[in-house]
Amino acid sequence: MWPHLWYGGGGWWVVMLLSMLLFWTAIGIGLYLLYRVVARQGAFTPPAISGDTPRAVIDRRLAAGEITLDEYRALRETLDQP
Repeated sequence: MWPHLWYGGGGWWVVMLLSMLLFWTAIGIGLYLLYRVVARQGAFTPPAISGDTPRAVIDRRLAAGEITLDEYRALRETLDQP
């Protein structure tokens, strides 16, 4: 039954299809495992900004001109509330 696949029996495309599926499955598993290793090391997480309090953030945003003085005052009042 199987020898005709290898000797021009016309079923060679089945073997080729299975080989390609096996190849792409192996590539996919390899990429997934690589992603897991890199993600575990924290390469995809943004670095934490140490020492920045919410007050320091709005101070910096006001100084950079990202927010207006009215927005700054409103945010500061919100932060000062218990």
